[in-house]
Amino acid sequence: MLVSFIKNLMNKFRSRNEKQILTEILSDSRAVFTSAFGNDIYASDFINNCIARIATEISKIEVVSVLEKDTSIQRLNDDITRLFRDGVNELQTAKDFLSCCCWLMRKKMNCFIYPQYEIVESAGG
Repeated sequence: MLVSFIKNLMNKFRSRNEKQILTEILSDSRAVFTSAFGNDIYASDFINNCIARIATEISKIEVVSVLEKDTSIQRLNDDITRLFRDGVNELQTAKDFLSCCCWLMRKKMNCFIYPQYEIVESAGG
């Protein structure tokens, strides 16, 4: 009789603790990625979805060069503005490029951008 009473009492506390943990998770007061993924927080789908959402929002930015004078800001039509307006490369739009750069920066902690160029030799060498 005493053993069954103690088991019943322990089951009540265990179920209460599980409900409390679930409530903490649902109310954003407990991290959901700490136990299942160990030290690699980027293995969590939750974190990857957050990174994707940030990259999507960054991709909406319109990149332009500006010149700030005393009380006015003038939009320039220089190389940077033309680059993002006309397209960064043949395979990506400016939106895709910004999204990829942001995703790489948040996921891998770096983003290397190498310019593509062609060597053109003149007739004189």
